[in-house]
Formats: sequence, C-alpha cells, structure tokens
Amino acid sequence: MWAPRKRDSDARSFYSSGRVFGRAFAVDWSRCNTERFRGMVAKDDDGGAAQGDTELAEVRAVLAARAPLIYAMFSYYCVASEGFDRYVMGESGFGRLVGDVRLADASSRSCKLSDLDTVFISTNYEDRTTSSLEARRLNDANPDRALMRFEFLQLLVRLAVAKYVRDERCELRDVSEALELLFSEVLEPRLPPEARHAPDAFRRRRLYTRGASDVFARNEASLRAVFEIYAAGADMLVVTSEGRLMSDDEWEQLLVDVGLLEQQLGAAFGRREAALCFVWAQTFVTDEQKRRQKLTHLRYEDFLEAVARVTTFKPLPTAEQLRAHKASSAAHFFRQAEQGLHEGRALLKPVDWREEEQRDESLVEKLEMLLSIILERLDEDKDGAISKKDLASRRKALANKQKGARTD
Repeated sequence: MWAPRKRDSDARSFYSSGRVFGRAFAVDWSRCNTERFRGMVAKDDDGGAAQGDTELAEVRAVLAARAPLIYAMFSYYCVASEGFDRYVMGESGFGRLVGDVRLADASSRSCKLSDLDTVFISTNYEDRTTSSLEARRLNDANPDRALMRFEFLQLLVRLAVAKYVRDERCELRDVSEALELLFSEVLEPRLPPEARHAPDAFRRRRLYTRGASDVFARNEASLRAVFEIYAAGADMLVVTSEGRLMSDDEWEQLLVDVGLLEQQLGAAFGRREAALCFVWAQTFVTDEQKRRQKLTHLRYEDFLEAVARVTTFKPLPTAEQLRAHKASSAAHFFRQAEQGLHEGRALLKPVDWREEEQRDESLVEKLEMLLSIILERLDEDKDGAISKKDLASRRKALANKQKGARTD
C-alpha cells in the first residue's frame, strides 16, 4: 500500500528523517546566502565585516538546528496566505505569524508593525540584474509580494535583527545570538500547534497500520478511479505528468463534490482544514524550485493519507449512532438528517486534530465512515462500484450545472 513512498519520496523512506531536512536546508541556505544578505549581517553584527564569515556560520548553525520547526512554520503560514498557492508565504500569512507570536512592539524603534512590514518587503527583494541562470529561474518561480522557503530563512534573521539588534533598549549586538533569542523567547513558546506540526506522528500511530491499509485495499479500485479522474482535471486524456497528480484545487473540488467541505464561517472542516490535510499528507521535498511539481501535488499514496487526515478534523458518526438510528452507513445517516429524521451533525462529538493524531486506537471505524460518504455520494448508478466513466459523467454534469448557475 505505502511501498511507493520509499521509492518516490526525497527521503527514500516512509518518514521524513533528519537527513532529508539537512539536504533541504543545504539547498535553501545556498540560495539564502546572497551578497546582499551577507552585507546585512556584517552591517548589524558587532563583529562587522572582519568577522562576517564566522558570524554567518553561527547564524547558519542556529537555523540548521531548527530546520524541522522552520519548515513546519513555513508550511503552515503558506496555508494561511491568501491569494497564492499553498507553497509561498504572502503578506496575510506573514501577518498571521506576527500576530500569533506577538512580535510587533509599538514602543520599539525597529520592531513596530510598520517596521515588520518593511522587513517582509525587503526580504522579498529580487535581483533582476543577475546573470545567474538559477537566480533567474528562482525569480520566475517567485511571485511578487510572497516569500519562498529559502527567503523565509532570511526573514527570520532580519526579524531577529529588528527585534533585538536594532532596538536601542537591548544591549545585544550579535546577530546569531539575537536569532537564538527569537526562537527561544518568541517563536517556540508562542507558535500555534499547527505551526509546529510533525506529519510523521500521525503516520506512525494511526496511518501505517494493518487496519487502515486493509480499509484502503478493500476500496482500492474505487479510490484509484476517484484519484485519477480528479487528478486529471482538464487533462482528461492524461497526456501530461501533471494530469497524473492531484493539485490543491482538484482536492478541494473533490471535497466540494462529495459535500465534505463546509463553507460557513467557523466550520469544523473548511478550506483551511482541507488545505492542512493536503500539505500534511505530502512527503517532504528538498528542492522547492527544481521539484516544484512534486512539491505542489499529491501522488496516489499522498491522496490516501489526505483522506485519512480528514478524519482528524471532521466529526463523523460512530457505529453505535448508526445502529441507534438504523442507518446503513454514514452517508445514509446524513441523508436521514436531511429528511429531518434526526439532528445529524448536532449529534456528533467535536474532534480535536491534536488528540486524534495522538490516539492509539484504530483508525478503521472512522476511515470506513468517511469512505462510505465519499464513495456513496460519487456512485451515480448505486451499484457499489465507482468507475472512471461514472466519475467523468458526474464531473461533466456538475461543470454544466455550475456553468448554468454563472450564466443565470
């Protein structure tokens, strides 16, 4: 079931090891360590240009020691960014970070909210005069007013300088020590759990188990049909490599089509939660530019994990509740609620993703409930099996309905 991950993931493993983070950091640091960045460190550090290489090595060491946390932070605040894909940090995501860790200081001469906005803009500077082919490719991949992963490393250093080094009330003038303080005093104690998330915990405890694998195996034909038709998107003949992978938009469309994505404010499973399931289900990618397609899409095994992660956010009926209401499946349970036979969602126990990821109990029951909803709602002819032909017909009908609604 999960064997392709050991072959296809950058870690060549079922898990994200320290070595894969180390390789990613080496790539990101090489892009972060520009002449302009080195000049900034030398200017603000008390060692000056004479100690520049030594200080840069110390800055690098502080960042490298926290690479898994940095990548978790970046991933979460990319999801929180509006107007971009889930893999660059926009101003709204940066604003969420600043607010979450209470970084802005109205009494500071260098760390007011307006100062931090300037730091973001300065970090996002792109040298359009460069002759480097890689730099030009990075510029092409890097949206305006949004940060890539390597730029986030620069951002953290610049925030440390603004918070401590340039504040006249603080005697600290060492950039690497300021960076250490930023982590220990501000980021690590104040980051929300989503920004410290480690995907492997769920995999070890609940996903890579015989029970969960057996549930997926029993439904493999239908699940592969679902994945392949939604991943194809507009490329119905699957003539491109992208047509064999699922994008965030295609994932979200599937959730809309089966009625799982909730649109109301404060929903238990809205667009944010759907996006977290998507990005947390991916294996870690070391090079955000050269492996961009892999970074931004799900393979089939990732899709299965994303489905499983929905159970950690979405309240679902229990087997006992199905028996109490004589419902044959979770999908039937919700149809009963639509018919007014019971209160439906109001009967369900709220879930906390943190608790769900750490549970030792089997995922089987919740996974079976969720799959019954997805597969029964996509089974147009109600024959208990889903084919690509059935799904293509359904997608076409939904597209025509949406087109008609826009025309009206």
